[in-house]
Amino acid sequence: MGKYFLLFGFTLLCFGTEARKIILEGNVTDADAMEIRFSFVNNLLTGEKAIYRTSLRDDKSFALGIDVGNANLVEILYKEEVYEIYVAPGNQKINISFNAANLYESIQFDNTDGFSNNFLKNFRKNCGLTNHEMEKYESGGLITYIQKDLANRAKSYGDYDYFKKIEDDFNFQRRYLYGQPNLDVTLVRYLDKLIGWRYEVNKIAYFLLNKDRLSANQIRNYWSRYAVMQNADINDDESLVFPEYQNLLSAFLHYLALESPGNPEDMDLAYYRFIEGNLTSRSRYFMLARLMLENYQRLSNPRLAHRKFPGYERETPYPEYAASLKSIFGGKLEFVPKKKVPDFEVMDLNEHHFKLSRYRGKVVYISLWASWCAPCLENFRESYQVRKELERQGVVFLNINIDKTEQEWRTALYRHDIVGTNVYGIDLSELQKEMKISTLPHYVLVNKSGMQAFLSSKDLEFSKEEFYSFLRE
Repeated sequence: MGKYFLLFGFTLLCFGTEARKIILEGNVTDADAMEIRFSFVNNLLTGEKAIYRTSLRDDKSFALGIDVGNANLVEILYKEEVYEIYVAPGNQKINISFNAANLYESIQFDNTDGFSNNFLKNFRKNCGLTNHEMEKYESGGLITYIQKDLANRAKSYGDYDYFKKIEDDFNFQRRYLYGQPNLDVTLVRYLDKLIGWRYEVNKIAYFLLNKDRLSANQIRNYWSRYAVMQNADINDDESLVFPEYQNLLSAFLHYLALESPGNPEDMDLAYYRFIEGNLTSRSRYFMLARLMLENYQRLSNPRLAHRKFPGYERETPYPEYAASLKSIFGGKLEFVPKKKVPDFEVMDLNEHHFKLSRYRGKVVYISLWASWCAPCLENFRESYQVRKELERQGVVFLNINIDKTEQEWRTALYRHDIVGTNVYGIDLSELQKEMKISTLPHYVLVNKSGMQAFLSSKDLEFSKEEFYSFLRE
């Protein structure tokens, strides 16, 4: 899930995007919630989303101006339902109406600017592109999303029947698109590409999901037989704004890994080479950045960034990607290899001594702090609510005080409400050495196996979903 920035009214700061404002207005019938939200991705690399909120008026109407920058897809969020609309470059206003009982089925778009979205609604419905459950294929740090129904076909059909089915779907979708006159040319271009992207991902899905019974040579033969990647451009820089195109690039790279299988422990480096050797221009540098980010952020594997980021930062003609990575990795770029966290000793409030290994099988977030450390105390205050929430879900917040005396620690706890298990450091020398602790506050995330893990941000609200992923391990 992407990270969200919450915005109210019309204020938005988007790094690297051009101002492009659109008015979204309309009404909700049978409304049983008084808030409607609109969101779009405003950082392609990290998936961060901007969210605009507005309240329904007494007559259940709404009107909101948002600056979408370079985004072409905007989500409507009402209660638990989400609907994605298309914003053409020339759109200035879109009028929307829907029934609260079923946003997806009832939504309608009025006026000239809404014509494209009414067609898009019917296109999705009649071409079978709605409400699909997705299956993940993951390797090297990248994920390809595959429709679950097609994944089941790929696993159970022979290659002829499977490829015949997806070709029929492809041809039907193109006929449907080009059978409608007077569509906005930018929407036609987008949907024509979308059809091609999905078709090629569906082709590659067959190889990914049957890799255990297909040799690399067989896969290469299938590539020619079924003309894989003949309906999509893997260096279409302007299409990076679309998640479906990014998914295609991941699928293509996963295919290359099947053709050139290597050591599973080195797949992150292999994927880096695949990108360098097969993609060009912005697509190359975007996917290199994405690969380093995913390995660092989601897989707790900083090795790739440690080795590759300095050269990437020097070479990339797209400094915005390097800037985003640097802000996540940290200014000093002091990466450490994934390692076991030392089994140090602490003392609790009842003067009982214990070691970190007590929490094996749990996710532990260690905070080293002192009573004289103002940033430490400020962080405890700012993260109070999210720490409470994550503690309820099973995260252990182990707050280790390193004051000179135990009494200073106890006095500080009397003055400050600090969420978690509060302990006093007894023997932290090995921890300090292994984790390279030089300043306070210092934070160490430990996964269920006792290994050091990594978060993309010290702001726990932004990293909340990452905690949940570690809890699910």
